[in-house]
Amino acid sequence: QVARQDRSDPVLGPHVAAFAVIADFVAVGPLADAHKAVRPIPVVAPRRKAPVVCPLNLVQDVVGEVAAHAVGLLEESVAIGKSDHGLGWYHLGVMRWRADVIPGATAAWEKSLQRQRTPWALRNLAVMAENREELALAADLASEAVRMCPNLLQLVINACNICSHADRSADLLKLLELTTPAIRAQGRIRYLEAKAALVLGKHGILKKFFEELPPLTSVREAEMSLTDLWFEYQAQLVAQERGVEVTEALRDEMYETRTPPEQIDFRMHGRRRRKPAAPAAPAAAPAVAAAGRT
Repeated sequence: QVARQDRSDPVLGPHVAAFAVIADFVAVGPLADAHKAVRPIPVVAPRRKAPVVCPLNLVQDVVGEVAAHAVGLLEESVAIGKSDHGLGWYHLGVMRWRADVIPGATAAWEKSLQRQRTPWALRNLAVMAENREELALAADLASEAVRMCPNLLQLVINACNICSHADRSADLLKLLELTTPAIRAQGRIRYLEAKAALVLGKHGILKKFFEELPPLTSVREAEMSLTDLWFEYQAQLVAQERGVEVTEALRDEMYETRTPPEQIDFRMHGRRRRKPAAPAAPAAAPAVAAAGRT
């Protein structure tokens, strides 16, 4: 739509040619990955016969300038009542957040909820509350979003992460009961469920998780979430056998004496203590007998 605008427009006109060729990429992925595109982004420059490559900073400048223009249009539309509805306020909040106007974004999403309660505005407000360390509010908002839309994987993962951060493990497990079997079977969901079960001492869930080891396609190299979960689980089992509490010394013992399954061990440093041992004192230099020159 932008590419079809009149070139005489003082804001959009100079950038119509650029948008004509980058619009398809913008719809596919984030601008930060523009330099990774499969093919260069050609822009037909005036008075040149051959196309030139559009650099990343030009793409960002173009989008940023047009975005600022669009924010003004939407602000005006909301003010006069044409876009005074849930969707209008929601998108205005997104635009303000992108411009780093965080209080304005929060206010817009709250207005959006007043006009129409949606999981999207709830989710965004939950993230804002989590960033402010208002964890109880964040968990409440994220949980409500999942109750409204329990079949969207990323929304469920987001809510589970927030509940975990807020120490609401019981609420996390209740949320998962609302979702479909397909959602609950996802590797990341299974991990978050096991993490909550660890806090609540539900070893049956943990035992099943580590026996089945569902694939976690989003685990990155050097991520220690799975191994940390496994070691803590081992510490709880041993503490239960010995009739003692889990202590730091017991955790260190698990890291020293037990090896996690290879399928979950993404650590880069191999087997090592949770806390590296203090380096040994350097050996004393051997005594050298004084010898005269010969």
